[in-house]
Amino acid sequence: MKSISILLAILTTIAFTSCNNLQEMKIEATLQEAENNSIALEAVLHHYEKEQTNNLKLEAARFLIANMNGHYSVQSEALELFQNKIHHYTDTVVLNMPVINRLWKEASERGSKNTDSRYDAKTLSTDFLIDNIEKAFATWQASAWKSEVDFETFCHYILPYRFQNEMLPSIGWRDSLYKEYYPLIAGEKEMKRAFAIIQAKVWKQVGSSSSDVTHIINVLDLKRQRRATCIQRCVLLGSVLRAVGIPAAIDNVNRWANYSQTGHSWVAMVTNEGTFTVYGNDSIARQHNPLDASSFKVNKQAKKDYPADEKFKKRYAKIQRTMYALQELPEKLDWEWTLVPKFVNPFRMDVSGAYKMTGTISIHSHAETAYAYLCCFATGKDWEPVAYAKMRRREALFENMGDSVVYLPVVYKEGSMKPIGQPFLWMNGQKKDFIPDTMNRQKLILTRKYPLAGNFLNTWTRFIGSRIEGSFQKDFRKKELLDTLAATPGFHTKITLKQPKTYRYFRIAVPENCKVPITELECWNGSQHLSGTCFSEKATHPESCFDGDTFTPLGSIEEGYSIGLDLGKAQQLTHFILYAKNDNNYILPGNEYELFYYDMKWISLGRKKAHNFSLVYENAPSNAIFLLRNRTKGKEERIFLYKQRQQIWE
Repeated sequence: MKSISILLAILTTIAFTSCNNLQEMKIEATLQEAENNSIALEAVLHHYEKEQTNNLKLEAARFLIANMNGHYSVQSEALELFQNKIHHYTDTVVLNMPVINRLWKEASERGSKNTDSRYDAKTLSTDFLIDNIEKAFATWQASAWKSEVDFETFCHYILPYRFQNEMLPSIGWRDSLYKEYYPLIAGEKEMKRAFAIIQAKVWKQVGSSSSDVTHIINVLDLKRQRRATCIQRCVLLGSVLRAVGIPAAIDNVNRWANYSQTGHSWVAMVTNEGTFTVYGNDSIARQHNPLDASSFKVNKQAKKDYPADEKFKKRYAKIQRTMYALQELPEKLDWEWTLVPKFVNPFRMDVSGAYKMTGTISIHSHAETAYAYLCCFATGKDWEPVAYAKMRRREALFENMGDSVVYLPVVYKEGSMKPIGQPFLWMNGQKKDFIPDTMNRQKLILTRKYPLAGNFLNTWTRFIGSRIEGSFQKDFRKKELLDTLAATPGFHTKITLKQPKTYRYFRIAVPENCKVPITELECWNGSQHLSGTCFSEKATHPESCFDGDTFTPLGSIEEGYSIGLDLGKAQQLTHFILYAKNDNNYILPGNEYELFYYDMKWISLGRKKAHNFSLVYENAPSNAIFLLRNRTKGKEERIFLYKQRQQIWE
């Protein structure tokens, strides 16, 4: 919602209304919100009141209008111009992300990016709503799986015309999507298989990518793009599914509990049986699949060369579903309202139980408060609430909580959060408390401030076979192979020559199938760091590999590129140091760091300036949660344990 006040007003309307009068009062609230457009909304109700053949359509119309209050499209001049540009591209033009970002930049330069909210109640026409209801009913009634979708499920997951705050398409959007996608599943009798077929097609049409465009244009134009963000793709897929009569919802993790500053969204199919998703290349939807995008695959070579943590997975405390219908909240709204918007939304429903999250965490406290909260550590920030529970007899029960997650119990008192216990790991139905033991101290050797995961290990394997070459000729027509990279390099890899070699020109040439950037290359003669004039082939801006910054990559590169150094005269070389593309979360010489441990608050173990690629802290408590902050730069910082001389990320 746009503000806490709007959120509060909507939730209060729901919470203090009896069940019998709830829908009538919600309809009346929408009509008041609609102002002059109330005539158009009332016309929809009158249309179906006169139609005696199908009372369910009247109930559907009442459902849409009762829950319309609060829904809106994000509008701006720039967004309108951008959508118009996308609309006039033909299907023969590849709208990749560089093109999309360029079009957005052009639109932003011509029109204002300042957004406003176009509320559905004030703007939707009678014809739009009647067309939406008629087409939704037609596909639902004609579907081979109608028996799996009761009327309530239909209302929540097929009937609604929007998912998020996307710009809405014109009348007939269901027809357009139906004509394009229904032929893919014509004759298919099993809804779970039809869902998988549609998802595979849409995912093939529109790939996933980060984007400068944070808002969502209407789905008819969105499908022209070939790349889109996670949530944009979900809105498109969900709309296609609803258009062909498959009940669809967008479920999400608002923020991963142990990784990243963001979360993830995916599309689920909801039937009378429960919630179904398609995982990987499955040809049919299933219940209780692994969560989409929650694990990292490490290839065989990386497993061989590194002590890679193959068990590292993104964890989650709660799973929520975006709903069209306004959701009810507890009977008494004595909330700490500064906390609520962080994890409560009137159009979100907790569906953690649908994903086999069944754990119940009990927290005891003598604090005189109405609610208790469980927090997770938000990457780069601090503890943030993810769940609430009513305090009853000094106890709060948190249901359907995520497993293998570190939580901190808090209450809200005197204007701020107050811990009512130490952090604990919830795993397999048991709590493991982290109470710092200051009597048993330990030595910490730290190399990172954030877990190493994702694609880096896999991409580094492509450097295997890289050639280190020396020559007296700039074109390397005559050269000597000094060494070949036989194992996967890492962020900081020293390549020592078996025998020191003397040449004027040195270079590293990567394999023909490799275009992974090198971020820095150092040439050494013993303790002497050699300098010279850099050069490259099939790569631009080679100077970025000799600027002392281990994060700045080359410019544009092609497979099989090479970079090197002209030393100005023949000089002896004993070793290279290679830095591969990385996340900039290693300990970096020259940066200042501060280590903390948690004991009802963060307690500093002191600041240190790194002189190499590790930090050493003596006399740190055992059984503690630690946090290492880079005081020089960077925001990706995670809590960790320290066991058996290793950082264990939580």
